[in-house]
Amino acid sequence: MGELSKMTQFKDKEVKFNKEQPEIYNFINIYSSLTGKSSEEIELTFEDQGFGKFKLGFAEVFAKALKPIQKKFYELAQPKNEEFINQILCNGMKKRQQLRKE
Repeated sequence: MGELSKMTQFKDKEVKFNKEQPEIYNFINIYSSLTGKSSEEIELTFEDQGFGKFKLGFAEVFAKALKPIQKKFYELAQPKNEEFINQILCNGMKKRQQLRKE
């Protein structure tokens, strides 16, 4: 989210899917991927609200998308799963060593 706070220079700009504004363009692409909405729908949603409002909406969508990943991470990080994680890491290391030999 650090990147979001750095983008204050766009707070008054329109939210337009325009390659001439690569930062906004990229954020709209990500927002679209996370929500399934088209760039046109996103533009309409934030029409006349400026990039500041879009940034807040993006943060909400992004946080919602991360919740299941965070939940699974914390579940796997429990001490009871240590052996399982170590087994995955060892298997990955063995595969990597085999690939390096080829």
